[in-house]
Amino acid sequence: MYLKKTEDFIKDTDVFLNCPYNFTKKDSSCVFNCTNCKDAPCIKACKKNAIYYVSKGVIAIDTDKCDGCGECLKACPHNAIILRKNKAYKCDLCALSSFSMFCYKNNPALLKIMDEFTDDEKKYILNRYLGYIVVDLKKEILRNISKNVFEMKDSSKRYLIFHQNLSIQEIEVINFILDSYKTRTEYIEKVSTERIKEDIEKELIDYCYVNNIELEEDQFNYIIDISFNNLYNYGPLTEILKDPYLEEIVIIGEGKPLYVYHKYYGWLESNLSYSSSQVIRDLINKLSWHSNKYITLKNPILDTYLKDNSRLNAVINPITESACLTIRKFSQKPFTIKDLISFNTVSKEALVFLSLCFLTDSNIIVVGNTGSGKTTTLNTLLSFVPLDERFVVVEEVREINIPHKHKVFTLVNPEIGINLESLVINTLRMRPDRVVIGEIRSREESKYLIESMLCGQAALCKMS
Repeated sequence: MYLKKTEDFIKDTDVFLNCPYNFTKKDSSCVFNCTNCKDAPCIKACKKNAIYYVSKGVIAIDTDKCDGCGECLKACPHNAIILRKNKAYKCDLCALSSFSMFCYKNNPALLKIMDEFTDDEKKYILNRYLGYIVVDLKKEILRNISKNVFEMKDSSKRYLIFHQNLSIQEIEVINFILDSYKTRTEYIEKVSTERIKEDIEKELIDYCYVNNIELEEDQFNYIIDISFNNLYNYGPLTEILKDPYLEEIVIIGEGKPLYVYHKYYGWLESNLSYSSSQVIRDLINKLSWHSNKYITLKNPILDTYLKDNSRLNAVINPITESACLTIRKFSQKPFTIKDLISFNTVSKEALVFLSLCFLTDSNIIVVGNTGSGKTTTLNTLLSFVPLDERFVVVEEVREINIPHKHKVFTLVNPEIGINLESLVINTLRMRPDRVVIGEIRSREESKYLIESMLCGQAALCKMS
């Protein structure tokens, strides 16, 4: 797929308004020559592997990898690549900006889209307007095993979500609505969900009226629902976050399937993927917004929590090639002592002993591998502590969930120089009956635990 000039550019027309590569009119003699060759010689000529297919039939250049050698310019038979500040550039239909194609939107009369794709392939590409792709695998399903878990015809198990199959025109309408709200974040934060839905409905009606579009009732409703879900919630991830049977949700990079860890079926590949690292980065910051922590190039590692206290860890370039995130979900209904027995986590005899330890001022450490259930076990055992005692909890991320009313939670914040040591020292001035230290991972951190014990405080912690 590529763009082609239909006539000479009008002198006063800014065809490259909002262009992510800042092309100018003089570049148009080269930019619109690209036909995104099927067997592209520019890809073969690039020794740095900076030129690649960003989507089916669309070639892009990774300027971070490009060293400006100019070999791709020599190899291109259409003179469609330009060299600027020792970097090669070409039109990729704004692939890294969700295929916005600003020049085409600015001047549809001057350009036309050339392609040889089927309608299904067009939908696949244009779904990137929303930043994600939900692959329709209904024809591959053999049987339903559990909620969202299916056995496929190839005998594999997959975690599938179902998304309305959108036409190109519907995607354009949704994209228009999302664009109209991008600069209205403060408004979205303050206004109720009902009011936003009403505003989206009005926006949709106005758009259809101006463009002479007639929608069916169900079509009208799902366009509003999808627009609202992407604007106010987290798009298709919203449904996955609500699944009580999932323990982990991970995104491992752009264009790769999202994976989930199911309580009963382990790791499962889903039919959802995200189109670019920028889309994943925006999703990460949207998820972490309420915690007032954000991931940036200066801070490429983020460790925080969601509104439901699920743990969120994210990394972006230069730590990884593509943005990745891991969400560890915690049960909204705390486990009980009875649950620990029924799951064979702890024997009755051991629980009797542990109950005595928790009733006294004993120091207790829960040790185990990642994902072994340390947090769940400690949260449950803390129910042995009398409800009238005062807790001070020190954590990097909120994980401890106890029924006691008299409790204070403190969080490590490296951005302002607040580390585990300073918080543990501060507990000495807070008159706690119990100090819970979220997790000890290093030799230095174990020192702070011992210091708390030596001060006579009943310390409880987890250790990996």
